[in-house]
Amino acid sequence: MTAPHSRLRTSWATLCGWVLWLAFVLLMAAGADHPLPPSFWIAPAAGLVLVAGARWILPASLELWATGRLGAALATAALTGAGCAAVVWTALAVVGGNLALAGPRAVATGYVVVMAVGALGWLAMLAVARLVERRSAR
Repeated sequence: MTAPHSRLRTSWATLCGWVLWLAFVLLMAAGADHPLPPSFWIAPAAGLVLVAGARWILPASLELWATGRLGAALATAALTGAGCAAVVWTALAVVGGNLALAGPRAVATGYVVVMAVGALGWLAMLAVARLVERRSAR
């Protein structure tokens, strides 16, 4: 991968990360109580994990896809999305103290759902980034 191409990928990945962060914050705000509780503001801070993940992992996933290793690119994106979602979910649950109120089955179900949505979100972001990259190369 050439240096300009690498910088372009990192720039697109960072932009995708910020868009994902904004969508995350808006979804969290839409689902929160109104007026927003003071503990809500941990969500945007925890969501910065998404930006960092996009900045460093998305270019690597795009490079894997470009070199014909689609399975590795998809696995990397899905695992990163699931991991980022688990980190954010844990941070929100610990700060909010909600894990103590739920039983083990509810906690496990919550993690599975959040991680699945995180993985799907990252796969969608990877597909959009690849589409944008291919169109900008023309």
